[in-house]
Amino acid sequence: MSKRESLRTIFGEYATGKEEGAQSHALEEWETDEGPLLDTEMPRRQFLKGLLYGAAGVAVGGALGRAAIIAGSDPTIQRTMEILKTEEGREGLKRLKERMLHEMRNRAEIEEQIAELVQEFQERYRILVTFEHNPHLSEDTTTKEARLLDRMRAMEVLRDEFATYPDWFIDRLHIPSVSIRNDIVSRTEDGERRRASAICIKTNNALILDPRGFRFPTSLTASDQDVVQELGRTINHELMHAIDPWLHADVQDGTVEPPEDERYAWLTTHGDDIPSYSPSFAAYLHQRGDRPTGFAYAYGASSIYEDRATVYETLVGHTGNTDAIVQKKQELLMQTLFKESKGLFTPTYFEMRQFATDFLGYAAPGDIFQEYFEEVRGHMLTMSREEIAGRYSAFSSIDDATYEAWREFHRNTQYVSEAPDRLSEQDHEQ
Repeated sequence: MSKRESLRTIFGEYATGKEEGAQSHALEEWETDEGPLLDTEMPRRQFLKGLLYGAAGVAVGGALGRAAIIAGSDPTIQRTMEILKTEEGREGLKRLKERMLHEMRNRAEIEEQIAELVQEFQERYRILVTFEHNPHLSEDTTTKEARLLDRMRAMEVLRDEFATYPDWFIDRLHIPSVSIRNDIVSRTEDGERRRASAICIKTNNALILDPRGFRFPTSLTASDQDVVQELGRTINHELMHAIDPWLHADVQDGTVEPPEDERYAWLTTHGDDIPSYSPSFAAYLHQRGDRPTGFAYAYGASSIYEDRATVYETLVGHTGNTDAIVQKKQELLMQTLFKESKGLFTPTYFEMRQFATDFLGYAAPGDIFQEYFEEVRGHMLTMSREEIAGRYSAFSSIDDATYEAWREFHRNTQYVSEAPDRLSEQDHEQ
């Protein structure tokens, strides 16, 4: 294989990233004295070869990689070849090639756009955004570098999703950083290594997000809107993990178990058949179907926190099982979040979230929600509890003392409360 051919196929590495965050310089070296190394005339066979090498996770041009492709023993390659037999798969491959070409030809412009998105996000929320491997992850967890266009799309969805919450609400979650990385793989309690689309680190609420939305080769048949919605679903799932410790933390002993009465109310939504949460139980349910009775997704049967996070996904408009049991869980979450948002997360708010998910496609819907928060806040500052309960029925569930405390809070808090700058010099160096 010539140098030129080797460099052409190295984008297999580019498509999947490099281990442990060492920034790849492959793209910086694509233009040589030989001219563009990947252009519109690149043979489809050559493109596929590089793609499959990357998907197989083996050295480009290596004997092992050739053997895997020839034998067709790698399940990723087998699924890829099946998808590529379909018209949808062929169109997806064409889009992927065009996306890579656009990325390489417009690298500087894309990097500038990403920098602007990062700066906007960091200034608004005081949350560090990094594309490096997060040092707070356990040693058993690995990640890979994400592509430029995937980073940009992730930043756009992050911006839009966070804007559906009050700024002060995000501030109180104390999220120190968001890492955007590919191929998150960690070791579970049973000793197996499994992939994750995102992680919320329990010890500090740092978020790690895989920006692709879907893994290869499923991504070949996923539309841009599908990817955006999957990213939105994942972000809200992880935010619920960040919300739960805040709601339930016991400052006496540091536990994050829900209060006994709330835990009891949640578990008894299943009636007398209270579920026994476990990863193996979730795997069993997954084999029976992705939407088992009483759970938004099978993954919710892993633990009470995964149950709450997956139910929350459906509450903000994402497709999942919404049978009678899940609806009861939705109501419990709505009651809790209404109180913790000090009256801003009304049933109307969640209806708006569902509408935005279904129809707006996260096309910067933040202004809609910020205007709604200001409307509710304005009503709270000018209406008695009886008056506002006539407009928003959820307020009938609280007493006058609580309502007065909420009014005082909203009178003094409009956006992000004053807090120490979490973007310290040490953070920037890391």
